[in-house]
Amino acid sequence: MAESLSSFSSGLFGGVAGIIVGHPLDTVKIRLQTQSDVYSGMIDCCKKTWNREGGKGFFKGMSSPLYGVSIINCVVFGAQSNMMKLFPDDSVRSNFLSGAGAGAFQAAFASPMELAKTQMQVQGISKTNGCETKYKSSRAAIANIFKHRGMIGVCRGFHLTLLRDAPAFGIYFATYTQLTHTIFPVKDEGQLNTREFVCAFMAGGIAGVASWAFTYPIDVLKSCLQADFKYKGALDCARQLYKAGRLKPFYRGIGATLIRAFPVNAATFVGVQVFDRFQEDLRHKWL
Repeated sequence: MAESLSSFSSGLFGGVAGIIVGHPLDTVKIRLQTQSDVYSGMIDCCKKTWNREGGKGFFKGMSSPLYGVSIINCVVFGAQSNMMKLFPDDSVRSNFLSGAGAGAFQAAFASPMELAKTQMQVQGISKTNGCETKYKSSRAAIANIFKHRGMIGVCRGFHLTLLRDAPAFGIYFATYTQLTHTIFPVKDEGQLNTREFVCAFMAGGIAGVASWAFTYPIDVLKSCLQADFKYKGALDCARQLYKAGRLKPFYRGIGATLIRAFPVNAATFVGVQVFDRFQEDLRHKWL
């Protein structure tokens, strides 16, 4: 029982570490995905954000993922660890299936949290993005959407979140497992020495990049749909994006995303490993 609960708390700790490291570039990613008429690229987005809003502009909407993503990470790592008990081995296939299951499970939590974060990150940039209201917090954003659009508005983009996260987390855990079993070996117990720290960092970073590279077009579609209520639905959004630039809009901001993905997921997996070992030490001392 204690070991089952520890995977949830380790995921929470890893989630906090990842958010603190990666939120500024997440803001850049969202703005590039949804405001192509405002920014010419990642560097231009960083410059304009800094000039117009200062450093705080990069941290808009951070409260939502700081609480939300941390809890989601808690759910994902806990669910994946417990789902692994259904499989006979610690193979790449088993980790992919358990990761996909955990990703699908957490989509219900992730979708409204990302809706609030996206609305916070793009508000005030353009008068056509459907979010002119100056939300003071992510909670205020969700409350406003619920007031004017009901639960349908709050659940906007859920199906795309599910379509993105099931394969994404499958790839995420499968890649990390493959790397830590081969190129970057990390033991499951004992003290985390410097070599294993570096291995977990590298494997986690690469796993994050692989996951995002595969599912990025779906994420663009989800971000645009959640940022702007002018779209009638996912198909209408996809048609308009394709009409505007064929496949190019579906990969807008991928550079910022992949650059962000490495340190964020490296920090997440290192955080999980560190807190796992910490809890293991406590169990040995007190149980």
